[in-house]
Amino acid sequence: REGTLMGTAIGTCFGYWLGVSSFIYFLAYLCNAQITMLQMLSLLGYGLFGHCVVLFITYNVHFHSLFYILWLVIGGLSTLRMVAVLISRTVGQTPRLILCGTLAALHMLFLLYLHFAYHKMVE
Repeated sequence: REGTLMGTAIGTCFGYWLGVSSFIYFLAYLCNAQITMLQMLSLLGYGLFGHCVVLFITYNVHFHSLFYILWLVIGGLSTLRMVAVLISRTVGQTPRLILCGTLAALHMLFLLYLHFAYHKMVE
């Protein structure tokens, strides 16, 4: 049972990484952002480190308020770094808003999904 849960979690994370990177790259292409697929994969991959830190800390300390604080601070800083890179590579206010808003929403919501889908099962 735990092996299946671990395989599903790894598949979900790699699926998110590849899927969202591809989607944001396509959206960046439509918005004329100057970013390559390799840069997008790297940017999102490094952005997932914040998720790992938040999930590791809240796995050992079971307070919901701590999770939400870390979600906003660490997850928010990780997302802000990715948004800052995309803002510097996108011309125009509307394309920036569409691209960065989509990335920020997907990235922050994925951390909530991981917490409530997998962290709760383990408890």
